[in-house]
Amino acid sequence: MILNALVIDDENVAAKTLRMMLEKHVDGVQVVGVANSVQQALQLVEEHPTLDVVFLDIEMPMANGFDFLEQCPNRRFDVVFTTAYSAYAIRAFKYSAIDYLLKPIDAEELQRAVERVNRLRSLNFDTRQRYNALFDNIRAVLPTKLVVSIDNRSECIDLGQVIYMEQLPAGTAICFADGHILQVDDSISGLLDIVDSMQFAYIEPQRVVKLSRVVHVGRDTLRLDTGAELPLHSTYRAVLVDALDASTTNQF
Repeated sequence: MILNALVIDDENVAAKTLRMMLEKHVDGVQVVGVANSVQQALQLVEEHPTLDVVFLDIEMPMANGFDFLEQCPNRRFDVVFTTAYSAYAIRAFKYSAIDYLLKPIDAEELQRAVERVNRLRSLNFDTRQRYNALFDNIRAVLPTKLVVSIDNRSECIDLGQVIYMEQLPAGTAICFADGHILQVDDSISGLLDIVDSMQFAYIEPQRVVKLSRVVHVGRDTLRLDTGAELPLHSTYRAVLVDALDASTTNQF
């Protein structure tokens, strides 16, 4: 399958370089246009209704990459951000399950990004929630929305409502403050690789708890602010107590 691609970058040299890399190093991609501004990009989107993927720079004069996406509410194309953003902003992309390439772009990373686009498009993976989450997360001091995968579709969850997560034979059970449990395809280790490691701690070999929800630690149990009590394995008690001591927002 050939992907029709659009490159958007206000730096003409960077845009031409990315186009050359796509044509030279990546199979199955046809670059239908290059835009150096949001206005040029919007015009090209209108001219190419079968557009599949956009390689989008964020920082551009007059209007940025997010402005471009907000002006394409009915978009059916996928987006790979090309950015020199800081680690903080990259965290927002990870929480939102949005693909990105750090500048200067590496040819192998570019190939992997196109492979991910092809894979998600073949699964009809829902992208709307991912971009909505990105808009929320990019404006926050710490991203609070997390996009998870459920049966090859995406769903956005509010991390503030999560109280613990438990590894299952296939996937992870996420428990919320209202008692609702959501089973997702992601592994617990994969989720912990994305979220801030200071937010969760292991209390059993297959279960992690949200630190901000812990109000009391006993000898072999702990109590959450919802009133729920969870078993605490002796192996993890000292580490949990240290993690809570390090957090000024927790009391126990």
